[in-house]
Amino acid sequence: MFSVGGMDVFAVTHDTVHLETITDEVSLSTPSLHQKREGNLKGLKNRDLIKQYGKKKALKVLEGQMTIEDRNLYDMSLIRAMYSTVCLKWWIAIIMKSCAAALQVTYPLITHQLIDQLTTAHAYHNDPANNPPPKSVVYSFGLAFALFAMVQASSLFSYQALQKGSVIGFRMRGALIDLIGSKSVKLSPKAKVEMTSGKMMTMVPADASFLDFSAPMTLDLVMQPVQIVVGLGLLIWTLRYSALVGLAVLALVGPLQSFMFAVMVRISQSQLTYIDARVRLLSEAIASIRAVKLFAYVSFFSNKVTELRKKELVFLKKNGFYRASMNATMAFIPTLADVLTFITYGLTGHSLTPAIIFSGLQYFNVLKTPIAFLPMCFTAISDVLMPEGVNVQEDARWAVNVKGDFEFEKVNESKNDNGSAETKKEQAKIEEKPFRLEDIDLRIPKGALVCIVGRVGSGKSALLSGMINEMRQMEGYSVFGGSVSYVPQQTWIHSGSVGDNITFSAKKEEIDFARLNAVLDACALRADVQAMPDGDLTNVGDKGLLLSGGQRQRVSLARAAYAQSSIVLLDDPFSAVDAHVAHHIFEKCIVSGPLACRTRILVTHHLALLPRADWVVVMESDGHKVGRMAQMGRYDDLRRQQGPFGSPLNEVGSATRQSRAHTPTSTPTMTSFKPPTSPPKECREYEKKTSQGPMEEDRQTGSIPWSIYATYLSAMGTPMWSLLFGSLLILTQGNNIYAGLGVGIGLFTFGASYTMFLAGLRSSYTLYARAWEHVMKAPTKCHDQTPSGRIINIEMLDDRMAFSWETLLVNGLSAIGTFGLILYSYPWLGLAFIPLAIFYYIAGSYYRQTCREIKRINSITRSRIYSSFGEQLASSAVIRAFGKQSAFQRRMQDAIIAEGVSKFDSRFKVVPTSTGTAQQAYILTLVIQRWLGVRLDLTSNLLILLIAIFGVIFRDAVNASSFGVVFSYALSAAALFSSLVSLYAQVEMEMNNAERIIHYISLPAEPPAILASDPKIWPSHGPSSKTYLSDTLPRHPGFSRN
Repeated sequence: MFSVGGMDVFAVTHDTVHLETITDEVSLSTPSLHQKREGNLKGLKNRDLIKQYGKKKALKVLEGQMTIEDRNLYDMSLIRAMYSTVCLKWWIAIIMKSCAAALQVTYPLITHQLIDQLTTAHAYHNDPANNPPPKSVVYSFGLAFALFAMVQASSLFSYQALQKGSVIGFRMRGALIDLIGSKSVKLSPKAKVEMTSGKMMTMVPADASFLDFSAPMTLDLVMQPVQIVVGLGLLIWTLRYSALVGLAVLALVGPLQSFMFAVMVRISQSQLTYIDARVRLLSEAIASIRAVKLFAYVSFFSNKVTELRKKELVFLKKNGFYRASMNATMAFIPTLADVLTFITYGLTGHSLTPAIIFSGLQYFNVLKTPIAFLPMCFTAISDVLMPEGVNVQEDARWAVNVKGDFEFEKVNESKNDNGSAETKKEQAKIEEKPFRLEDIDLRIPKGALVCIVGRVGSGKSALLSGMINEMRQMEGYSVFGGSVSYVPQQTWIHSGSVGDNITFSAKKEEIDFARLNAVLDACALRADVQAMPDGDLTNVGDKGLLLSGGQRQRVSLARAAYAQSSIVLLDDPFSAVDAHVAHHIFEKCIVSGPLACRTRILVTHHLALLPRADWVVVMESDGHKVGRMAQMGRYDDLRRQQGPFGSPLNEVGSATRQSRAHTPTSTPTMTSFKPPTSPPKECREYEKKTSQGPMEEDRQTGSIPWSIYATYLSAMGTPMWSLLFGSLLILTQGNNIYAGLGVGIGLFTFGASYTMFLAGLRSSYTLYARAWEHVMKAPTKCHDQTPSGRIINIEMLDDRMAFSWETLLVNGLSAIGTFGLILYSYPWLGLAFIPLAIFYYIAGSYYRQTCREIKRINSITRSRIYSSFGEQLASSAVIRAFGKQSAFQRRMQDAIIAEGVSKFDSRFKVVPTSTGTAQQAYILTLVIQRWLGVRLDLTSNLLILLIAIFGVIFRDAVNASSFGVVFSYALSAAALFSSLVSLYAQVEMEMNNAERIIHYISLPAEPPAILASDPKIWPSHGPSSKTYLSDTLPRHPGFSRN
């Protein structure tokens, strides 16, 4: 369970449609849908989705503690916090769901009365002397219209409840992503060992997204037990105690489904281990793609990902087996329950009239889904520890006061039960201990320049890490006498402009351009910025203009120089710059520039700088991964001492003595650094320029090409999969005719489901493997222009696509069979199908094109969340050192904007975005689905009304049994007809995932490492010569040619 404590987390949703009339509220109409037409959907852009649906309203997820009436404080779990946030709207949805359920379990009573009236009328017409007369035609018409009203009202209530439940899930999903993002920059070192980057990257697309479809299911958890009890009472009232036989058979479904579902959950949890490992490996490989290609590790990483995917497939196949078994169970047991119930009812001496049979079948249809339904389990989110944070005391005597021992967290070994106890003991003996610092006692006065030196591995960088709580402090304390800035040795550049990286994405009205200009000069960035296409507005990071290692180091240093912090931690900032640039930075930035009057702690290997320091700290290691402070003092004092670094210091002493005499003191007055009073031209024009961002992700328009379907089907391999699935599917439908072959229904359903699953899994594995291979072999330029989040956001097809296709094909064949039965019984009703088919086609085309384009936009915008979250994970130490957790939390919220969440100011009040409102792709997807369902259900219910009116008009001639068959099929098929369009659209939206994967398959590839013309055995040695070799950078705006 995700332990909640600390700050508040917010999300925003769109509670209601901007409606003009009460009819729009009931029918889920929205003006944006009326304004869109088929012809202008192909170019739908993100900006077209604004001001279309809903009003922004802040949602506060209480993260912390709640005060109970007795004034005691109780820790709140995540589920309790979410319930406290949405309880009112959840109960409104429950009321609507209860109304829908009440109508569903009672309209079979009207069906019973209607068929009974038709039976009486038909019998009275044939033999008036021996049969009682029926009630008036007006009464029968009243039953028909009452049935239509109940079915339609049930549909409206159901869709309203589903819409509100989906919106609740959407709200919780946005809040949970925001919560995970805020937690990621606050994890303690111990928590980071358990909560790896791969696991946290899996949380955002997997665990958080689980709330989307689990929230509506909570409504069923409450209402379905009540629906079962009421339906059971009405079924017993209709079929007497014979109904208990069928209910006993249906009751078998519950334990059986519970067992299979529990097994599926365990399998999925085991699979998560390999998913986390694969995501972590993908992130590392893509983030370090240049090193991967330079050291020829492309094949290595490709093979490792393939191995992990194969391990995933083992669990996916097991999961598919149990899923197909569940489908087969639901296909076989209800049929068996119906047959046994009516046999028992007939054998006990009761008369099986059409009214009894068909109303009983409706009750069984109402009950079988709730009885088989099992609650979906929420994915548990592991507890995380909050860090102690940087202890800042502004009134402290010392700028830095550190005392105690520090230790890096130990990485837990993977669990392995194999092997004897002796083997485990031997493994424990040779297990390496984590690096630790002992006997640290450091007090630094305010405004001093302190240099930390030592050999490699002596603990210089570890000392800075311990100060900012990146190492676990075993004992002692760390106190800062002011705010802190941190320049790590491994530089971090986030997506944004150069100015954004230096100012931590501050708003333009908050930027001090004079200070920014002085920092650019002090860090030797002026010439680099002037050579960039858009100056300091040029986009860098993931994945803008390429920066060299020295440029990245200077931008990182400029970030600390711009920040108005009292203490600056510099971890070897000269490691990636040339000697003359290092001299410029030291003189113009550290000694007499923006950092001159601050407390500076500098880790360096440049011993020539030590004479300029106020204080020198020498670190050493004992060779057993334990670092200590060996010496500490002024440079002249340490040079005369006999310590571990006495000889190296004496070597540089004579060389630096003269330079020291001609340089100013290391701690100048505040007036020694005076930034320019007016900003330069490029800063004055800051508001006029537009930043050059990364390459926009390609988005196809229009319908999914047939070539995508062909590629997906061809990836299944042999066409025998399709032939086998088609044959089993047809046999499944044929067995529905004979109740005695119910076992065949289950067997063929299992065969069709599992066959389709294996075929889809094969296609998914093949496409994903080919896409990953082409991503790794793509030129570096493609990676430079594509943020890593986009590549990681390749949604795998796996089981979801296969079962979507299977559901569509099964329902399609069932719809064809229903149409055929109605036409066979009443051929003239075929005339009603013509306008029905036209309406379905128009509504389906309208819905598919709208939903398809919004799905494409949503797929692209979701990549921004992964990119932003990945950057945040990579920079947690820097963010925490600068104290910018809140700023990056808002940045994460900005990334969620594209899915309907607005942004917040420092007080977490809703503020408009640059476009005036949030982008609303995801929320529009929800309302469009409900919009289509309401209208298709209305059409199907009108067909039911038409059949009922036909039966009433011709009640003297209509055979009640034939009418009951047709009417029961029409009632059960109403939802079937409505689902066909949405299912087809769902399949097409899922094919958008295949389209995105195939896009990566079509990426240009580098030449192969081994050509077919190469000899099989290469010579072990030989001469190499170069003639007329000329190297040049490509003329591309992404390269700085200076």
